[in-house]
Amino acid sequence: MRKNTLKNLLIGKIPEDKINSISKSYEIVGDIAIIEIPSEVEKYENEIAKALMNFNKNIKTVLKKSGIHQGEFRTQDLTYLLGEDKKETEYLENGIKLKINPQTVYFSARLSTERGELMSNLEENKRILIMFSGAGPYTFVALKKQSNISKIDSIEINPQGHKYALESLNLNKNILMKSKIYIKLEKFVKENQIPIKYKELINLLNNIKINFFNEDVKIQANKFTIREYTKEVKYFENDIFLKNNLEIFNELKEKNNIFLD
Repeated sequence: MRKNTLKNLLIGKIPEDKINSISKSYEIVGDIAIIEIPSEVEKYENEIAKALMNFNKNIKTVLKKSGIHQGEFRTQDLTYLLGEDKKETEYLENGIKLKINPQTVYFSARLSTERGELMSNLEENKRILIMFSGAGPYTFVALKKQSNISKIDSIEINPQGHKYALESLNLNKNILMKSKIYIKLEKFVKENQIPIKYKELINLLNNIKINFFNEDVKIQANKFTIREYTKEVKYFENDIFLKNNLEIFNELKEKNNIFLD
């Protein structure tokens, strides 16, 4: 019996001299397959997409590369071929999850091993700056591999990359809950019944591990304010992880039946 490989599934459907290159020219991101199809076999693209979905049952969508990575954001056009008509997916690697749209954000699943190895070699208790952070793959892998990192600052100029990095925060709460700062936060919530002292809470949140910055971030400006009666505590508007921790804090309050007076 012939082995069920993509190469074998393509036999008889496209010219034999093109089979080898086609069978190696795709990448899987979540449940989306992204394939490169030479112009001379474009008329067979639907057959190629069907073979790919038959070969890998986890694939829900097949997209075709319609150009090279280009522009300031290094993105590329992708054309829908088969399956669910979508370009957004959730992707798992190195124990972390990412929300991603490979058309609007530069991303390569093929760098998964490199990311894992690189982030495993980070020194503990260091503050890390990740430039061109995209949707956050290096950021979340770093936190997963090295929970004792002091803080990570991730900077991405593409607003879509910034958007998906923030959405991915909620997909990685399992990592956040294992971090020292979250454990301290949870303990604080459980031990402090009515009223909760903002000052102590904010001191905890000030030690947050991740900041995601978009291109126009100015650390010294654009502040927002948390008010408790007449007291004011000022924090940076772009300190997104602080906002996210406040949301987690609110969930913990509800779970433990704690209320502010």
